[in-house]
Amino acid sequence: MKKYFSLLVTVGLSSFILFSCSKKDSSPVPPVDTNTARLPKQIILTDPIADPLTPTKNYSIKYDTNNYTIGIYLDDLTNSNPYDKLTQEFKYNTSGYLISNHISPGQPEAIEYEINRSADNKIVWISHTDNLNNTKDTAFFTYETFPDSLRIHIDKHLASPVPGNEISLYTYNNLNRITRAEFYNGETIRNYTYNANGSLNVKSSQSSNTGDNYTVSLTYTSSTGALKYDSLKMELLGKDFFLDDINEFYPFVYKTLVFTYSLSDPYDISKSQEVIIFPGSGSNKQYYFLSQEHNTRSLLTKMNVAETLGGTPLITMQLVY
Repeated sequence: MKKYFSLLVTVGLSSFILFSCSKKDSSPVPPVDTNTARLPKQIILTDPIADPLTPTKNYSIKYDTNNYTIGIYLDDLTNSNPYDKLTQEFKYNTSGYLISNHISPGQPEAIEYEINRSADNKIVWISHTDNLNNTKDTAFFTYETFPDSLRIHIDKHLASPVPGNEISLYTYNNLNRITRAEFYNGETIRNYTYNANGSLNVKSSQSSNTGDNYTVSLTYTSSTGALKYDSLKMELLGKDFFLDDINEFYPFVYKTLVFTYSLSDPYDISKSQEVIIFPGSGSNKQYYFLSQEHNTRSLLTKMNVAETLGGTPLITMQLVY
């Protein structure tokens, strides 16, 4: 799905979502809503920057609860079949946790992620197979639990470009919000803070080697009041969707040079209609205005990204129910 396979930065999680997330289901339904009428059947994505020749692409979503899978298909509008080309497939266990993610399945360039879980559904390891380059990496997970936080230690055994190990360390608070991440064997450290409403306030990155140094601040200019959310992300990623390594699988994201924002996010759309992102500083400062639209059922129907408040959107994503 063109550029949309990106690492997704996790932002604030409400206690309502957290409580429902612990519930076990017999099918891959979203943790907060078992009503499939609240799930989009189609995504219409317009991004002339990524693809000037074909800026608008239609994706159809097939929910197969009998086989515990969800497929994302590129829709060729010249025929009546909405499921023309499978671009990504998610598979779940009977408790609603993701166990595999296949990108371009059946194609020579297919990329396959397999997730092995323990009896209590904690991730034991995630394997990454690149069929085009015939390589396989495996990341092994271990856990430390504290009264107010969870620390996940990830030892990634790399097959390419240079065989070796890469250590990452993630810390989540007791509401499953990420608060700290260490990458590249501790060379890069990122910290996350949240405002009183539980939304991401500041994300900062410091690097001793890669030059990955920046601070991103988010300002929320208005509030929607009652809880409004889109359950697509939670549906696709399963019950531990808040984990950073699971977020990597989410396809619908908007990426700046230093910040990736979900175009369909279950966290912040309940907190704000317009989000301003301020990456960089001084002459390098960039402004991005994100706005959402909802229907009368409080379902997210459209996301816009613009460089000016109320300006012509650079990217739009429409959700069709």
